[in-house]
Amino acid sequence: MALGPEASEAEVRSRIDASSQDADRGTAFLLSLLDEAASVHEGRGTRQVTRIRGYVLLALARRGTPEEALPYVLEELESGRDAYLVAAAARAVVGLARPSAALAEPLRSALRNIRQRDDALDLDRYQIEGALPRFTTACEEIERALADLAARAADPPDDGCCRAPSAMRDERDVARDPTRLDGIRATDQSGAELDLGAHLRGAVSIVAFFYTRCENPNKCSLTISRLAGLQRALRAAGLGESVRVSAISYDPSHDTPALLKTYGASRGFVFDGSNRFLRVDPERFDEVARHLRLGVGYAGSIVNRHRIELYVLDARGRVVASFQRLRWDDAEVLACVERARADRSRRWTRPAASIGLSMLVALVPKCPACWLGYAGLFGGVGVGALPYLPWLLPALATLLVVHLAVLERVTRAAKGRELALLAGVGGTVTILLGRALDAPAPWLYVGAALVGLASFLASTQRARTFALAR
Repeated sequence: MALGPEASEAEVRSRIDASSQDADRGTAFLLSLLDEAASVHEGRGTRQVTRIRGYVLLALARRGTPEEALPYVLEELESGRDAYLVAAAARAVVGLARPSAALAEPLRSALRNIRQRDDALDLDRYQIEGALPRFTTACEEIERALADLAARAADPPDDGCCRAPSAMRDERDVARDPTRLDGIRATDQSGAELDLGAHLRGAVSIVAFFYTRCENPNKCSLTISRLAGLQRALRAAGLGESVRVSAISYDPSHDTPALLKTYGASRGFVFDGSNRFLRVDPERFDEVARHLRLGVGYAGSIVNRHRIELYVLDARGRVVASFQRLRWDDAEVLACVERARADRSRRWTRPAASIGLSMLVALVPKCPACWLGYAGLFGGVGVGALPYLPWLLPALATLLVVHLAVLERVTRAAKGRELALLAGVGGTVTILLGRALDAPAPWLYVGAALVGLASFLASTQRARTFALAR
C-alpha cells in the first residue's frame, strides 16, 4: 500500500526498513518514494523530504543499488547541496554490483561542491538528535566511494550497461494530448497574457522549469544560466528565429512578472516575442504539472523538492524529448530540435509537392485535362519528401493566389463558372488555413483535391465554350 501525506515519519521509516528486506517488491517501492511528486512527500517540509529521500537511498545501498536508481544518485552527486543526501548517494555508488569508472567524475564533482557545506552524519539511524557517538561526513563517504571505485570499477561496456546515464529521454511514443493546455492563462515577464496551449504550438519549443525562491544554485539559477547559453547556441546554429524558448515557474503564486524578468536578465537570458518567462494561473498549474508529469512537490504553496527538467516540443505542442535530473547537453538538445523541425518539414513537403503539381496544371497552357490525370496519380500516391527549402511554402502560397486569378480569367465567359471558382476558393482557403494551423496532411490533400477539381472544371468548361463558339 502506498504511503500518503498522513503517514508519520516513524511509519515511513518502518516501511522503508521493511522494504529493504523485501526481495520481491522492495526495490520498486523504494524507487517510488524518490519521485518528487509521490504522495508521501505532499505537505512535508524540505527537511522531512530530505530525511526520507536520504534514508531511501541508504536502504537501496544496503540491499544492492539497482541500475534504475542511478539517475537519482547522480542527481545528488551533480547538484546536491545537502550533506546527508550527498553522503547517501556516495554509499549508493558503493552498493552498485558493477560500478562504472565513468562514476568517478560525478563523485569528484560532488566532493568539490559539498566541501564547504559538509556536516557530521550518522547514516545508520534515522533522524538523529543530540551528540553523535560515532559519525561520518559526506566528504569521507565520497572518498570511500572513490577508493571502492578504483578497486572494482570497469570501463563502461559497449552496451551502455552501468555507465553514467544521459539526462535525455525520448518521449515521442508517449501519448499526451497537447490541447489539454488550451485555455490555461499565463503571464510573461512583461505582464502580457497569453494562452499557454496556443503559445506551445506553431513552432518547435524548448521549455524549462524553475522558480526564483530556489535555494540550490546548482538547480534553478544554473538552469536559467544554461538556458541562456542554449539560446546562444540556437542563434549560432541559425535556429534563433524558428525555435521558441520558455521558462515556466514552479511557484506562480510568488513569481511576479517583475521577478521573472529580473531573474532571467541577470543570468543572461534575452527576452523577445519567442523567448519568454511565464507564470501560469496558480489555480491551474497542477494541470500543467500532470500533463508534463513534472518532478516537483509542495508543502502548501511552497516547493519542497524539485528536479531539473527541460522539454522539447514539436510544432503541434507534443513532447518529443525531455531532459531530467541531470544537466542537459546542448548538443543533444539541438539534435532533438533539428529532428522535430525535420519531422515537421517532411509532413509539409509531401503535401506541398502534391499541391504544387495541381497548381502547375492550372498554369500550363496545354491539355489541362491530360496533365490533371498525371497530377491526380502523383497526388494520390504522394511524392517523396523533398529537402527542406525555406522558400517553397511561400512560393506555393503565391502560386495559389495566381491560380485563383488565372481560374477567374479562364472561366470568365464559361457557363457554370461558379462551381469551378467555388472549388478553387475552397481549396485555396483549406490549404492556407491548414498551413496556418499546422493541420495534419489529410487536410492539405483535401485542399489539393479541390484545387485540382477547379482546374479540371475550368478546362472542361473552357473546352465546351470553344466548341460552342465554333
